[in-house]
Amino acid sequence: MPLRYLIFAPVFILLLSAPRILAAPASYQSGIEAFRAGDYHEALTHFIATRQAGNQSPALLYNIGVSYYRLTQYLQARTAFTELAAYSDWQALASYNLGLTEAKLSNPGKAREYWQQVVQLDSDLRLAALASERLAQAEAVASLRPQVFMQVQGGYDSNPDQLHHSLAVADYYTDLYLAADLPAQRWNAALFLRDYQRHDAPDWLQLSADRELWQSAAVVPVAADVRAGVRYERWDGAPYAVTPFVDISSNYRKYGAELSALYSAGYEYRFGDNTDDRLQQRLRLSLESGNYYWRGWLGYQLEDTSQSGTETSFTNSGRMLRSVFAGTRMSWAQGLSLRAQLEKRHALYHESLMIIDLDGTEKTARRRQELWRISADLQWRTNQWRLHAGVMAGKANDRFELYDFTQHQVYAGAGYQW
Repeated sequence: MPLRYLIFAPVFILLLSAPRILAAPASYQSGIEAFRAGDYHEALTHFIATRQAGNQSPALLYNIGVSYYRLTQYLQARTAFTELAAYSDWQALASYNLGLTEAKLSNPGKAREYWQQVVQLDSDLRLAALASERLAQAEAVASLRPQVFMQVQGGYDSNPDQLHHSLAVADYYTDLYLAADLPAQRWNAALFLRDYQRHDAPDWLQLSADRELWQSAAVVPVAADVRAGVRYERWDGAPYAVTPFVDISSNYRKYGAELSALYSAGYEYRFGDNTDDRLQQRLRLSLESGNYYWRGWLGYQLEDTSQSGTETSFTNSGRMLRSVFAGTRMSWAQGLSLRAQLEKRHALYHESLMIIDLDGTEKTARRRQELWRISADLQWRTNQWRLHAGVMAGKANDRFELYDFTQHQVYAGAGYQW
């Protein structure tokens, strides 16, 4: 087993080299002999005595971590391996054993993160291969386990309705997000609820459920899958809508980079006073690259909403939305990460209106709008908990100045995963 081999082999290497270390204290030699005899408690006592005597070598620190692990004192083993990871030459080995330790502490998510670090470091081919094997085993187990995630978030919005600056009214809001994943049955379900303080009823409610219909074989270089589902939405003061949809996604990974594509199509049925049904299509392309500590991405998205009803106002008319975006994520130890993204959107509305120039000439014009948006989000996560806080700022310039607006949001929230 890889666990038995990796935990024991480096210590055995030290055993072979120990007699050549002429200045090695007697306590260190006694620790080596005790470890070889299987007396890990005695070995640990001697290793700690050697360290207290002034020997601060990473090899000794590794032996201490291994001894703690063999004694099933996993918290102490984690502390030793975490300290060992500060030595660049030992980082891959320390990360691999941190993964083993976190698995023993019932933290499978954290264990996978450490094994992913080993693969991304790629400094030791043998360790990388063993870490990949561990990842495959862990993901196979995790892929069949039902998961439920809940997040509560509160925030401040300077312009909830995205109205002109002169009409904007700021408000506070609360979000609730629930998601359930049933991998064995290939089902996903989600609930999103947003409520502003100014209204008694929720301002936005969205329910969705989808199922995986097909997934490509794992051995092919390009992964792909097809999902189908239905989405229910309701807004304050507006009719509700039901949208059946199909998502087709694909991605290609090589040399640490990932190229992804998503095509989504749905038909929105509206009920109530407004009977304007709409065909919705979306195409998203993105390229992402980096490692555990830093990742960057850029992408392009095209959305088209075609109106089929009789309403002709800008509010209800269809539109084509083009977006380009770029972002980065920086990660540190202990689950801390910072994510930032810059996005530019260009919207072209399908409906045309009659306008009159200053010289009295009448002509038709289609509404165009450009929106710049920048956001930053700081997150801390453990295997179960996620805490985050962030900011967003946006500014829109419209062909008809009546629709210009600015918007700022500040938010914070907490989530828990079962």
